Amino acid sequence: MMRVLLLATGLTALAASMAAPVLASDDWEIEGLAFGWSLYEKGDPSTPAEYSVKGVYEGYGPEFSFGCTRGYAFDVVWKPDVPVTGGAFVPVTITIDDVTVLDGNLVPNDRNEYAWTGRDGEAYDIVAAIWEAWEGDLTVSAGGATDTIYFDEDMLGGISELVLEACGKF
Repeated sequence: MMRVLLLATGLTALAASMAAPVLASDDWEIEGLAFGWSLYEKGDPSTPAEYSVKGVYEGYGPEFSFGCTRGYAFDVVWKPDVPVTGGAFVPVTITIDDVTVLDGNLVPNDRNEYAWTGRDGEAYDIVAAIWEAWEGDLTVSAGGATDTIYFDEDMLGGISELVLEACGKF
């Protein structure tokens, strides 16, 4: 499968970055990758019910992450650079290279942080779309806030594939 070959290439890039410092925070092992992204891991991958993994973008401006918690639930979190405005229900759109991944609504909150969580549904759709695209510009737009985040899974060690595998989707 082509993804396996690309994953091998990505793992080579990941191995090359192993010289980068690995930090620990709240039991998370954190490894800095490329383009403002980091790989967060907690627990043992051989015990899915105790393993969590996520890719976290903390680059320039917004924060964005996607992961798998304890081998079961997908989690996608967006904290835009500017507050979301527009009333009780604000349209939100997520695209990758101008292809719509999610078109829905969100409720603005005081934390200015928005999440999609679940075994399937929108959270899974977002992670699967990142894996399918493998490289591109992910754009999240809602209520006056628009953030675009670049990802290249070859340079990020195939985080989306690790997340999908951790949640049993491979």
